[in-house]
Amino acid sequence: MFKRLFSGSRMTRECHVRFCEGPSGKFQRSTLLKVTGVGKNIIFVMAAVVTANLIASQSPLTFGGKTSSITVENDGIFRVNSTLMTINQGTLNRKEHAAVNGRPIRFNRGSFVSFNSQSDISGVYNPEGSGILELGENPDPDDIDILVANPGGLSHAVLMKPGSNFIRGQPLFFDTHDITLQDDTTLLAIAIQNTLNTNVTLNGGVVYLQDDLRLGDNAIFEGDGQIIFNNRRLSLGGNVSTWTGNIIWNSALDIQMNSQTILHGTWSFYGDGQINGNSNVLDISGGGAIIVYPNSTLRLSGVNIKGLGSGGIYMGDGAQLRLSNTTIEMDSDYIVNSGGIYVDGDSTIITKDKLLTFASSLDSHGSLTVDRVALTYDHQSYVDLFNIRPLRIQDPSHKFINIINNGAIRHFRQEAITFLDYSADTVLQRYAIVTPQRPMKVFPEINQTTMEVNYNMTINGGTNFLGFTRSDTPIMFISDGIDVTYENIVFRDFSPKHLSLGNDAKLTFGDKTMVTLARNEVLNYPWVFQGDTMLRGSGQILELGPRGAIVLKGKNGKLLLDGIVIKGLSGHQIRCLDQSSKIIFKDVKLYQDGDFTYNTGGIELLGDLRLPGPYSFNYTSPQPFTIDSNAMLELTRYKTFRYQPKGGARNLIRMADATSTIRMEDSTLDAPAPGLRLTGGWLILSNRNFVNNPGGTSEANGVVIGGAGSDFVTIQRPGEASIELIDGFYSEDNN
Repeated sequence: MFKRLFSGSRMTRECHVRFCEGPSGKFQRSTLLKVTGVGKNIIFVMAAVVTANLIASQSPLTFGGKTSSITVENDGIFRVNSTLMTINQGTLNRKEHAAVNGRPIRFNRGSFVSFNSQSDISGVYNPEGSGILELGENPDPDDIDILVANPGGLSHAVLMKPGSNFIRGQPLFFDTHDITLQDDTTLLAIAIQNTLNTNVTLNGGVVYLQDDLRLGDNAIFEGDGQIIFNNRRLSLGGNVSTWTGNIIWNSALDIQMNSQTILHGTWSFYGDGQINGNSNVLDISGGGAIIVYPNSTLRLSGVNIKGLGSGGIYMGDGAQLRLSNTTIEMDSDYIVNSGGIYVDGDSTIITKDKLLTFASSLDSHGSLTVDRVALTYDHQSYVDLFNIRPLRIQDPSHKFINIINNGAIRHFRQEAITFLDYSADTVLQRYAIVTPQRPMKVFPEINQTTMEVNYNMTINGGTNFLGFTRSDTPIMFISDGIDVTYENIVFRDFSPKHLSLGNDAKLTFGDKTMVTLARNEVLNYPWVFQGDTMLRGSGQILELGPRGAIVLKGKNGKLLLDGIVIKGLSGHQIRCLDQSSKIIFKDVKLYQDGDFTYNTGGIELLGDLRLPGPYSFNYTSPQPFTIDSNAMLELTRYKTFRYQPKGGARNLIRMADATSTIRMEDSTLDAPAPGLRLTGGWLILSNRNFVNNPGGTSEANGVVIGGAGSDFVTIQRPGEASIELIDGFYSEDNN
């Protein structure tokens, strides 16, 4: 009843087969089939069913055709010891609770049935461990290894070895890492009709799409490698996914996003590529990078990119990034210095308080082109800084930013009080309170007819005031290239911290403008005044940092410093720029941390000017130093006042009348030849004081105090107070 299973006609030595026949011609549990011959081939020509142990050892074992098969029933074991076992168009059928172990089995267009999933294979099944299918060791160099999986669960991982390999069909995998490419010499061509539900580990290899590919909700390409699209579509999964590898998307004309994608690695696009985001987020804030190869194009449609600045978008020479219905959110300033961004469909850049700048590098430059549509930048609750740079005044040839065919770059306007937005010749209609929620912004005026841009702004306050709330962050912003002057206005409780100046921007406190302080401040940039102006301290301290300065520009200007303590003075940090102007002091105390020189314009004292030592106050201007009625110049604590004006005039320190006073306490009046003649008013001495007149020899070039009539100087020396000559000539010439 049992038909012969083996043919020994091709054997060169004896083949021993030992079996026990049972019902239906099947091997029984007690049956042992042992192949021990060492001939060339043992050929299966019919079917065998293994219910116990089948051992194939030493001899080559070959299946003769598609109808040849071995079925390993539940609890059966098929152990392979032969190194040459090949299933040539035959079938190995392993039931769910059966076992196949031992050495690898080569399939040559054979079938492997495992857990009711049938796969046609040209490759190797390696039973070791949990069992793995290996493609890529085909002995025929002109052939490729292939796995065609019919519907059902494929309970084995697949390893692609170097060479060309192919997966087709409808495989269903059970693990999350069931497809692995061995190295960068491995290519996997894939054409499956169902959703791929396992990760593909690339290891530098190449995946070639021979059909549209849908990744499962939890599936990605892992590691480094290249995906060649071959005019196919790749659909990403529906769950949030994180990509850490460095992947080259080759001619990726259609990537479909179906959920948030977090990119920690690098996506590089070669050739023409497009991501259809379907309004999903591509998050690069964890350091991810999008690279567009030179002369390649990447189109983003319906993509929301998050984290530009922490992550990057980089373009080679001639590369293009084309935006349509795309939003890019920035979290840091960002510079584009290569390639071009083209806005083809309305898009938005959420800048917040960050700057997107297009600039030059060593041999290239970045550019932005807006064609027919609108690019909107959204600064959200932050102040508009003209966040896309450069401005037109900085890019007259449109090298970096080009708006064509009635396109536009626009921004959201969210502030409630519109008069805080100024253009040329604006008049403030009423007072305003400037806060972080309602900041002040100054931007250029654009003539809608000629499209000319005016960057020279004059703001007329209309005698109103701007009140500034206490804030340690900027709430007044002057855009790039703006030169703005405020006139006829009060800056109440203004702080150096309130101001943010753009590139090449300037702020001038103009005619009839007053600035008041509400707290102690540190000034580390110049405050510039012009016309008849006032800085009122109300007893507060203004400390001048290394770059801080108080500057009066223009002709015939006057700046009143009233009720203020200034610290950190040295060099020329308080100055006029024209000889016709003057600084007026009223109840001011100046603390120096180095020698200070005043060399242009005049000084006038309306009240007290106190100069505590040490360090030297050098008056070298050829204009008068006037002490008005009831005003006093006070020199204390080893102060040196050096009088050495340009031109050598001896009478520029002028006391207006008998109520004008100079008080000296432990200080020195230094006046090198040609010296000083001091007339009128009072000279009050306390403790020990000195006069130094290097080069002086007589009244003509010495230091002379007093004179007849209105030139009389009342000198007060209480107690042991004195004034002594160090060098030169000194005389008290009262008559």
